[in-house]
Amino acid sequence: MEPSSINDSNTRLDFYHNMQALDIRNRLMNFPGSTDEHRSLDFFYTQTAPVLSGYFDGDFWQTLLPQIGCSEPSVQHAMIALAALQEHSVGGESHDVQTSRSRFAIAQYNKAIRLLNRRISNEPQFTAVPLTSCVLFICLEFLRGNLDEALKHFESGLAIVKAQRSKNPPSNITAQESSLEITLAEIFSRLCIQASLCGRQWFPLPIHSPSIPCGPYDLSTAPFTSLSEARNEINILMNDAHGFIRSTLPFKFASNPEFPDDFSIALENLLRRIHTWKARFDIFMTISSSTPKLHDIRGLVILRILYAITLIWASTSLECNEMAWDEHAENFHSIISLAASLTGVSTNQLNSPSWKERKQLKERVTLHDIFTFEMGAIPVVYFTALKCRCPRLRRQAVHLLSIMRPRREGLWDSRQLAGICKRVIELEEGIQGMVDDERLEMSRDRILWPVDGRRVYDVVIVADYLDNKRVQRLEFKTRPLGQAGSWNVWTEDLTWDASLPSSCIASPTSCTATPWGWPTPTTTASDSGSPSLPSNTPPPFAPGTVATCSHWLPVCVWNPADVASTTTTASAPTGTCSGSIPAPTQTHLGIHRTRNMQQAVEQQDGMYCQDMTNVVGITLTNLYELNLVLGDDCSGLSAGYAYCVGVAHPLHHPP
Repeated sequence: MEPSSINDSNTRLDFYHNMQALDIRNRLMNFPGSTDEHRSLDFFYTQTAPVLSGYFDGDFWQTLLPQIGCSEPSVQHAMIALAALQEHSVGGESHDVQTSRSRFAIAQYNKAIRLLNRRISNEPQFTAVPLTSCVLFICLEFLRGNLDEALKHFESGLAIVKAQRSKNPPSNITAQESSLEITLAEIFSRLCIQASLCGRQWFPLPIHSPSIPCGPYDLSTAPFTSLSEARNEINILMNDAHGFIRSTLPFKFASNPEFPDDFSIALENLLRRIHTWKARFDIFMTISSSTPKLHDIRGLVILRILYAITLIWASTSLECNEMAWDEHAENFHSIISLAASLTGVSTNQLNSPSWKERKQLKERVTLHDIFTFEMGAIPVVYFTALKCRCPRLRRQAVHLLSIMRPRREGLWDSRQLAGICKRVIELEEGIQGMVDDERLEMSRDRILWPVDGRRVYDVVIVADYLDNKRVQRLEFKTRPLGQAGSWNVWTEDLTWDASLPSSCIASPTSCTATPWGWPTPTTTASDSGSPSLPSNTPPPFAPGTVATCSHWLPVCVWNPADVASTTTTASAPTGTCSGSIPAPTQTHLGIHRTRNMQQAVEQQDGMYCQDMTNVVGITLTNLYELNLVLGDDCSGLSAGYAYCVGVAHPLHHPP
């Protein structure tokens, strides 16, 4: 075929595609509705659907869904409600207009539910419409920030999908199955991942497209034929990985963890499948003849990010120590680099405060900046900031969360998660106010790596918008004494940045379950009453030491390291406070007052301040702040006194 003929053919194809799109739009708008309903439905077709399509789902949001909306009133009004709510979230309008649009969206939402109930009662055997409506309802609740309601819709839709699968198992799925049914099943399979990451029960949902091989996984398997196929397969692996992780938890957090023999076999098979995915993906990229468009390049980046986190999850599933994440620093670095490329920045730019300030002062908020339905890079970057111990990498992850677009992916709000990560870093590194990466000298970088006893195993959002204010109640879980010790659980109130305009923030999600699948430890009760020293404090207690000390660590033999010339030798055993977890307020660490002192270091002859900080992994600055009597050069270290080494978390902090 001559080049001119090819161009003519492409022109005709574009013309037919545009005519088909125009026909769908005309039919969609042909209904007896109000002016506002027509306006919002047109807004959905032209604005909302392209945004929600993300990098992979254009066919569903821009073709299949509008086609259903042409003949199904419940779907039509759900589309109207979603468009009105999304337009409301952009802001930039008067308060009266915003309020009116919000009320209109809720009214359309209720109308869609009524019409759906009527549809189900008339034709209960027809499941495509209820499932499609469920997807729209879930999206609506995500956008409203109502996680519990979203998960209720998800569970209802999932029950329908599982009932379908019981009648028609994956092995019997053929090309005869409608494109819509396959697409909906795959959407619910991906929603399983979001529900599981937020602590809900893991729902095994074996979803396979006809093109995805269901047989043995080995390196001779053919390469993927499309990005959609690669995406479906990595989502299956993510679901399987998280299901396996959940099965290990009862053994992983026991006092003496011991896994059944078949766990190792299951993990080996899972890792082999993950590596096979990577091999198939690499071959697909090598033999691909066409140059990918920018949209497809971003999709490729998302798939690489999902692969990296799936590999990390699986590889650490049988590890009982929080230090196990160190083995995956290279994968964490890859996640940060890939996610940064989605925002158009480099990791070096993430370290520049002037650049961050310019980036945050972005022009008018657009729909693309606010929300997308599918999970992408945000929860993976969040997980990186929580679990990677490297101070530089986790700070880059936090800075990245603060500028990511869109700001929300499904139930994940990037700026909300950035604030949580900052608090976790403060707790683990023992420094009030997270030190920015650009001020992190190389010598301090290694010192700030948190020791196992200081690591936060889990953080859960238990309440949002307390007293109608931008305040979140967070629950933290640590294990200061390691595997054999008990859980330490406490709550804190975290205030959102008041400088951010409310129009830029949709209502944050409220996750009452445990994200990332960690078990819920037994809460340690906090004593009440006036501050006093605990009964197990090694006497005498040094004057000027904080009264919130919670960690008394016996040390009988200790080989001292080199110390500064300004230190003073103590001839008799003493104890010195070597650890503190700062409160969420700006109160100085040295003046906390509670009754929770429980652990200290017994100083031996020849052991000085620097040695103590090396053992527990804090800085000399923190040591001196906790033990004011030491001064700022350890000159106040005296024989015969006990010094605290850890500060417990009060169950409630003043605002």
